[in-house]
Amino acid sequence: MLKNYMTVAIRHLFKYKIYTLMNVSGLAIGMASFILMLCFVQHELSYDRFYPNSDRIYRVIRETRSTGADQAHYEANTSGALADALMRDFPEVQRATRMGRHEIMLRYKDKFFQQKFDLVDASFFDIFQIPFLKGNPQTALQEPYTIVLTEKIARKYFGDENPMGKILTVDGRFWHGEFKVTGILRDLPTNTSLQIDFLHSTVGDSYIQDKWTRWEDVQNRMFVTYILLHPNAKSADLERKLPDLINRYIGPQVRATTTYHLQSLNRVHLYSNVDYAIETEENIRQAIVNRGHGIQGDIRQVYMFACAGVAVLAIACINFMSLSTARSTNRSREVGMRKVVGAHRQQLIHQFLNESILIAFFALPLAVMIGKAALPFLNTFLNRDLNLNILNDWTLLLGLIAVTLFVGLLSGSYPALFLSKFHPIEVLKGTGKMRGRETSLRKGLVVIQFAISILLIVATIMVSRQLVYIKTKKLGFNKEHIVVLPIFITHRGARTDPNERLASRYNVVKQVFLEHPNVLKATAYNFPFGMGTNRLRLIRAEGIQDREIHMAFQQADEDYLDTFEIELLSGRNFSTEMSSDFTEAILLNESAVKYLGWKKSLDKQIEVVFLPRKGRVIGVIKNYHHQSLRETIGPMGIYMRTGFYSYLALKIQSKNILKTIEFLDKTWQRFVPNRPFTFWFMDDQLNTMYQKEVRLGQVLHAFTILAIFIACLGLFALSAYTAEQRTKEVGIRKVLGATVLNIVLLLSKDFVKLILIANLIVWPVAYYAAQRWLENFAYRIDFGIGVFLLSGVLMLMIALCTVSYQAIRVAVSNPVDTLRDE
Repeated sequence: MLKNYMTVAIRHLFKYKIYTLMNVSGLAIGMASFILMLCFVQHELSYDRFYPNSDRIYRVIRETRSTGADQAHYEANTSGALADALMRDFPEVQRATRMGRHEIMLRYKDKFFQQKFDLVDASFFDIFQIPFLKGNPQTALQEPYTIVLTEKIARKYFGDENPMGKILTVDGRFWHGEFKVTGILRDLPTNTSLQIDFLHSTVGDSYIQDKWTRWEDVQNRMFVTYILLHPNAKSADLERKLPDLINRYIGPQVRATTTYHLQSLNRVHLYSNVDYAIETEENIRQAIVNRGHGIQGDIRQVYMFACAGVAVLAIACINFMSLSTARSTNRSREVGMRKVVGAHRQQLIHQFLNESILIAFFALPLAVMIGKAALPFLNTFLNRDLNLNILNDWTLLLGLIAVTLFVGLLSGSYPALFLSKFHPIEVLKGTGKMRGRETSLRKGLVVIQFAISILLIVATIMVSRQLVYIKTKKLGFNKEHIVVLPIFITHRGARTDPNERLASRYNVVKQVFLEHPNVLKATAYNFPFGMGTNRLRLIRAEGIQDREIHMAFQQADEDYLDTFEIELLSGRNFSTEMSSDFTEAILLNESAVKYLGWKKSLDKQIEVVFLPRKGRVIGVIKNYHHQSLRETIGPMGIYMRTGFYSYLALKIQSKNILKTIEFLDKTWQRFVPNRPFTFWFMDDQLNTMYQKEVRLGQVLHAFTILAIFIACLGLFALSAYTAEQRTKEVGIRKVLGATVLNIVLLLSKDFVKLILIANLIVWPVAYYAAQRWLENFAYRIDFGIGVFLLSGVLMLMIALCTVSYQAIRVAVSNPVDTLRDE
């Protein structure tokens, strides 16, 4: 019986080659889109789940609140003493470890590299059970000045040599000396949030030793704390006990403003921004240097990609069903004849489902080929390393087979369940009852198909307009032709006396760079725009009684306002001629003055508790966007802090940029020899903050084009069928005097009505979705009915172009040829 079903199905598919080609092509494109989406979603959802016991590993998040103010700040860095206290005081905690990341210069023979250098407890591998290729995880980090590296890094330094026992020379701010290789780790998959190069347990100099073991009340925390819970322990129960821990070790004053949260390791990659608005400065700085690689994931983006992929697949399935309804008249006669000769409905259902499943499996290899061809472009868009190795991934292979079966069953549901139920007498007599049913269903499918396409068009327009708004909005400072050099932070990472930091001689450095005629201005500052300036400092301000509040601060020199062209509204700028400016002077932005409730701000006193630093306000600057446009411009201050600058920003001329960069490289080597020259342009830095939105826009563009193409593919076939069915009607109308335009309008108006209905149905949904997405931005576009009208007109024009070919072909045909047999 099955052989008969397959034989009949294959004969039918080859008999109607155009119909088969349309269906296979549409399903292949839809399935390819779904496969690519599935690869991305699977990759994102699998982050860190390959670690054994990953569901019991948690990262400790520290929340800091202002007393008497509605402010909350979250970060993953905690006190060094926290891990031991958690192990000691709470039976729920099976293991705890600390991790602190720094950058150092590492040398082996004549090879120099700047690398990530992670300090961990020797018990690190008890929590993160990373496979060792060589060495013993229990003893690899027990001794000081031992180091474990990944397989990839081992090849980078040692090539084909055996790395075990080899000596690497480390030169860094807190670590220097010779480290012995005691272990080689298997390379971690790309779907990990740790991204390890080197691991060691040597605590370092006295500064790190102090940080490693102490509780911090107001100072910077340097370490991320991970814990492994016992199998039966619940994180919520432990989290409720953590306030007592703060009270016990740091005191009730800190407990009043600080709370610890436990974040599952499985949520770190996708939910850190959603749950706690955490995006580390180090993470973003690496993303800038690597041109977008390393940006943290976001579950909201995964949802949007998944919806777009499912939408394209749905359009392909609807396209299949639509074409089936278009041919239902011919198939209904087939059903009638089969029932006359004794076929049961169950047999007909099996026959039609076999045909649709066969078409789906014809489409599968083509979909895989399309997916493989498009995967490099998707990886470029998403900055991911996705693979489509179906033969090596049985989970993916079984998933694709399941999806193919589902698509075949769904697409063939109409002919299988609807056509098979007709009575042979009714169908063979041609009463027309069936025709009305299939027409209504076909119109409904077309409406759904184009509603999805219009929704994707609206989404693409909204994302594109918001990105244009981001790129063109005035930020309150000049970002054009600004080159940023991380020269001071790079020098600080080297082994130097704190009193000899290059940042302490920032004016000398600036003057040397300014010697080139193409370098117009220079300024030194600490926190990069849009990132570090969201670090909140605890302050006490004059006139603000009985409460402490948090405010963002930038540390910058006297040329900061001039270089970035930030407007000074009142008071004065910093001056090197006034020694008190280096220790006392503070500039505030408009938001800070408003937030503090001061009518007159000049000479008001502010104490920055972190430093500690007591200063006075010498000037007020105009608000500028020191964070991304997702955030409102909050209260912010600027003060000078020589020795702690990290970046040098240079305003350069637009001509001879390559020669200017060559000069910057040579000058860099004068101050920071044996460190790779690193730079970026300010506008690239700011664009990096919106890489997620850029990727979303690019992927939506691609999915929208595919959705429209598939929809038009089906519309082309439907219009051809409609034209064929009305050929004689067109011939009679032409004989009676109808023009070509009359005929084209006649054949097109039904499709126009359907697209107008699709617009009216989808616009409320699109409006709601657009509003929800734009809520992620404090500064966003305003949109009205124009966006929806534009999407509707675009879809209408595309549809008319598709339909008009068939309409014109029939309209210009000779009625004599059409009516000769009547």
